Amino acid sequence: SPSQKVGRRLRAVRRVRRSLPVTHRRSAVRRSPFARLYRRPCVVIASGPSLTAEDVDYCRGRASVIVVNDNYRLAPWADLLYAADEQWWKAHEGATSFAGARVTQDAGAARQWRLTYIKSKRGQGFSTSWEFIHRGDNSGFQALNIAVLAECAPIVLLGFDMKMRGTQRHWFGDHPGALNVRSPYHTFAAAF
Repeated sequence: SPSQKVGRRLRAVRRVRRSLPVTHRRSAVRRSPFARLYRRPCVVIASGPSLTAEDVDYCRGRASVIVVNDNYRLAPWADLLYAADEQWWKAHEGATSFAGARVTQDAGAARQWRLTYIKSKRGQGFSTSWEFIHRGDNSGFQALNIAVLAECAPIVLLGFDMKMRGTQRHWFGDHPGALNVRSPYHTFAAAF
C-alpha cells in the first residue's frame, strides 16, 4: 500500500538526515524559492517504474512536494520542480506551465527559461551548505539534497527504484530522442 511504502522510505531518510549538520543563513532560505520547503515534511518524487498516480495523489496536502523531471505531469501542484539537464528543460520548453518553483543546476537552462539556479559540484554525500548541492550523478539525488538543506523532516522518497522493471526505466516509458540514455543505476545508488 502507499502508506507502507512511504513508511519504509521515511525511516531510511530520517537516519541520513539526523547525521547531517546543515550550515546556511536561515533568513535567506525563508525568503527564497525554497521557503515552501523549510522545516516541513517533504516528499521527493523520482520517476522509477514503481511510481503510481495513486502514490503521488496520496501526498497532496500532506507535505511539501519536490518533483524530479517528468513527474510534474503527475503533480502539477507540487512546490518545486527540479531537473539537472539543459536538454530536459529544452525538451519540455522550460515546463512553463508548472506553477511552483523551477530549479536547476544548469546555468544555461536557468538563463534561457528563467529558472532558479543552484550551483552544484561533485562531493561525497549531501552538501551541508546552500552555496552548492552535490551532484550524485542524478537529478533525484540533487533534489533530495535540496530537501536536506531546507531541513525538511521527515523526507519521504517515492519512485527512487534504481532499477528497471522489465524493459521499463520510468513510469512513463523512455525519454524521447537524445534524452533516452542508459541509466547507470549502480552509480546512482552508490551516491546515496
